[in-house]
Amino acid sequence: MSHNPLFKESCWMNVWCSIKPTMPAIWQHLSGLRVLNLSHTGGDAENYGDLSHLKKLYQLDLNHNRLSNLATLDLDEINGLLRLDLSYNRLEEIDFVQLSPGLQILDLSHNELGHLTFAPLADLFQLNLKANRQVTFDIEFEDPFTLPALGNIEFDDAVNMPEGLIKKLDSWLPLVI
Repeated sequence: MSHNPLFKESCWMNVWCSIKPTMPAIWQHLSGLRVLNLSHTGGDAENYGDLSHLKKLYQLDLNHNRLSNLATLDLDEINGLLRLDLSYNRLEEIDFVQLSPGLQILDLSHNELGHLTFAPLADLFQLNLKANRQVTFDIEFEDPFTLPALGNIEFDDAVNMPEGLIKKLDSWLPLVI
């Protein structure tokens, strides 16, 4: 579905805008989907709707869209979801509780994130936070560090890394001779 104009923004005098579908959301009826790529389709969370019935989904790409929240997607109900790309959207905040608990790869780069709330994502291995606002973390991200599988995190100067995470990442650095 990627790179198809599934949703079109209609505005009235640059004051009021809405995003309307140009075709029905057919993915809602394909419960056996394993990979769903809705990148560059122009929607927001309300347009994509509840995705919780896609129980076999393990990869979801929603990058380059108009997402400002995740509430209506019900991603926490998709236990098999391993890879989630939410980059290049309009997310200002994200509650990790809204995400699938089995998530392994999460791309949140190029959003407008500020403070990150916490949920124990025990399997999260890779996290990308580059190109956001001044990112800060809940105190739960501190030592003792509670994301045991995290082994790869991409960030820039706008990310205020918690001390517990820095210690964990420092302990993993290979010895260079």
